[in-house]
Amino acid sequence: MAIASSPAAVAHGNGLIEVFYALAGNKLGHTSWDGSWHHKSYSDEISGQPAVAARSATLYDVFWKYKASNLKHAYNQDGKWSDTVSLDTVITSDPAAVSWGDGRLDVFYRQGAQTMGHKYWNGSWGADTVDMTGATFGSSPAVASWANGRLDLFLRGTDGTVQHKAWDGSWHAWGEARYYRLVRGEGRLHHGYYGIVLG
Repeated sequence: MAIASSPAAVAHGNGLIEVFYALAGNKLGHTSWDGSWHHKSYSDEISGQPAVAARSATLYDVFWKYKASNLKHAYNQDGKWSDTVSLDTVITSDPAAVSWGDGRLDVFYRQGAQTMGHKYWNGSWGADTVDMTGATFGSSPAVASWANGRLDLFLRGTDGTVQHKAWDGSWHAWGEARYYRLVRGEGRLHHGYYGIVLG
């Protein structure tokens, strides 16, 4: 099976994996694992790479760019799909999505030349923008959460660096996520390689 975008994947529950991607013809594709692999395709049109996040063991959400600009969303709860809805947002990058716990979703995307858009669900949809002072768009965003109330947002800057911004109740300034490698036997770090120090 040939796919036409990078995949996006999430695990939810015990031994359950969902993978989404664009197929040839700009259709949304889905591969799932529950002890064996299953493949599906949907009629929804997609442009670029989708994003997927799991709010709980039985609920996951998929986001994608529709016809080059509109942000679309659908969720699967207890094995049943919702209707596909538009989030009435024009985006100019692939979306990135994460859930930090039951009932919470955060979605990030580029809007225009230098604006970071943010949609969030906490019982209803809200929207704002992320201050881009100190960062530049060289890629679509990526986002992760390692605790309730914590977000870590990443971009490739136009200078090729990995840019990072954190939320823990308020947004911190953008900074470079610096790379290091540990030189075995020397007990010291050399700048330029493996591992990320969040700056």
